[in-house]
Amino acid sequence: MTGLPPLEERRPQFRASKFTCPHCQMYTPHEWSTLRRIKASRTSRESVPLEGDNTRMAVASYAEAWWTSVCASCEQPSVWRHERMLYPLRLGGAAHEDMPTEVRELFEEATAVAAVSRRAGAAMARTTLERLIKVLDPSAPSGATLAVLNDRLRPRISATLGQRLDIVRVAGNGAVHVDQAPGDLVVLALDDASGPQLLELMLATANDLVDELISRPKLTSTLWDKTPAGRASTSPAS
Repeated sequence: MTGLPPLEERRPQFRASKFTCPHCQMYTPHEWSTLRRIKASRTSRESVPLEGDNTRMAVASYAEAWWTSVCASCEQPSVWRHERMLYPLRLGGAAHEDMPTEVRELFEEATAVAAVSRRAGAAMARTTLERLIKVLDPSAPSGATLAVLNDRLRPRISATLGQRLDIVRVAGNGAVHVDQAPGDLVVLALDDASGPQLLELMLATANDLVDELISRPKLTSTLWDKTPAGRASTSPAS
């Protein structure tokens, strides 16, 4: 048990007191404030609300649409307008520290694109996954479809992660074929309520694949080498 609320309740939400910071990825409190301006004189500079100091009503109304939230952990700001986060533009967490370099760039592009267009984000999540699987399975036939790649990888991963590979494949394919009637997963991805949660799951699939097939085996190998049996297997024969 982590003690954390469900993923959908940790996503950045307007005026939420706590959410996962898009900068440091920590679930932390955030301090909110409306847009402010610098009031300067010859002897001082101070930040004041736009609503005050005889500011025109039109400007005050404009300012009320703009907010900033500052993370209590990394102290980095997020900028919001009309209850939508405009900066930083990303959806989902950071790339796994063990993600291969040739995949990381695609993953980071997908998180940025998904915040602007969920259809494009779903397609990019699929592309990221396909590139990652080819790195993890270099002996896969050239030109193999993602369905074939998924099936080749399935015996090496958990059943749940195998199902998520299929979710990414189907939703990503449907997002690309815009001339066809959208399937159920694409409809969910485009929905304002369910879309962010589905896109985050799709993006997290690549991270979890890295964790299962790269990070955990690496950690297991390191710990095994510290056991008597592990040391014996690596010591030179007498």
